[in-house]
Amino acid sequence: MKKKIMSCCAAVIAAAMLLAGCGNNEEPKETVDPRVQEIADEYFPQTTADYKTWTDIDRNKLVAYVDGIEDKEFFDIPFGEFFSEYMYYLISYQIDDDMSETYKATCEGYRDNIITYLAIERMYLYVADKEYGITESTLTEQQLDEIRTNAEAVKDDWASNFYAAVSEKLGEDVSEEEKDALCSEVLRQILSRCGLGEDIFYKWEMSRYIQDILIGKISDNAAPVSDEDVQEMLDEFTDEAKDKAENAPEEYESLAIYSMVYVPEGTRVADQIFVAFSDEDLTKIAEAINSGDEAEADRLVEAAYTDDLKATVGDISDRLAAGEDFGDLKAEFDVSGSGEMIVLQNSPSFFEGYRSALYALENKGDVSEPVVYSSGIYFIKYADDAQVQEADIEEVKASMRSYLESNAETNAQNDIYNDWIKRFPYTIDYETLQIDGENSVLSSIDQ
Repeated sequence: MKKKIMSCCAAVIAAAMLLAGCGNNEEPKETVDPRVQEIADEYFPQTTADYKTWTDIDRNKLVAYVDGIEDKEFFDIPFGEFFSEYMYYLISYQIDDDMSETYKATCEGYRDNIITYLAIERMYLYVADKEYGITESTLTEQQLDEIRTNAEAVKDDWASNFYAAVSEKLGEDVSEEEKDALCSEVLRQILSRCGLGEDIFYKWEMSRYIQDILIGKISDNAAPVSDEDVQEMLDEFTDEAKDKAENAPEEYESLAIYSMVYVPEGTRVADQIFVAFSDEDLTKIAEAINSGDEAEADRLVEAAYTDDLKATVGDISDRLAAGEDFGDLKAEFDVSGSGEMIVLQNSPSFFEGYRSALYALENKGDVSEPVVYSSGIYFIKYADDAQVQEADIEEVKASMRSYLESNAETNAQNDIYNDWIKRFPYTIDYETLQIDGENSVLSSIDQ
């Protein structure tokens, strides 16, 4: 469940933590550099008064709360806290009318994501404190330093959003230090308009850090994955690979991992030297094939097999017969760029003449006579017998173990989240927030 919520809210988390309480529209009392004022106005031009739907709602009105539990006040979410984050979304994306046909559905979804995130965040921090003893006061100095460093980096990143505007105002002759300082002043001005200080970045990072620690502890309680679990998954996948190889070879060949766990007995590995027809001839042949004119395609193939091409093919044949190394000739003449390939006897990826030539060879290392096809001429080598490699099996098992462990962690988290939903049953004022409660994120989690 968390992954679902957090993915829905990923775009708002930074804004949510950054602009809590942004409903305060009082102008700052301190003197502001006119350049800072102008840049801030360009970046953050609108106020809560521009969104008529929300102007008359009491900022202290609770839009989400939990009744009947100890410390229930901790879970209270006032409209002002919700709206500050929503305002940032509207302003950032220059949505001047969130109730217009263009933006109405999108904005409703965003409001739903915001209130869901705020509710889940309350649950995280409460459980972290009361049940795991994780609070700011219990973190080590090293952890606090990490949070401060991250917070400072986020703050600098936000300030850098104003770099282009600041550079234009100051010109090229101004030092980078002065530009950075003015960027910070613009950021401070915007935060001030929201009734915030720069410590908001630290508070944001603190919340995220505590939530991450709690997620780790919840994941530690996931059911362990045994060797038997991995083997069971491998056996099921091997049966699937066998079925694909026999009944749907095109699907078997489309997923390389199938051949890592199962190869039909008797399957061969091929190598090849491919000499192509000219591009012009290939185009003509393809057109004839696509039109269904097989006779014309055959005629064009015969014409494409020019005397020069026959001379090249003859040279390759003679040098193979003389015992020259296949790999050396491949490096000299092959244009396919392919390496060794597993070729099923019923493979749809290789034309019938290719398969027949390969499986007619008696011994490993044997090379076929030239095989003419619509694209050119092939020399096909019986390179080896295809078989599953132990290293491949171990690689697949490691991947499966990782998948099962991740799935177990997700299940453990979902179980915890579902328990939280029951223990902390939020009442959401969907009417005030103008959200369809029946289809909300929090309602779907509860189900």
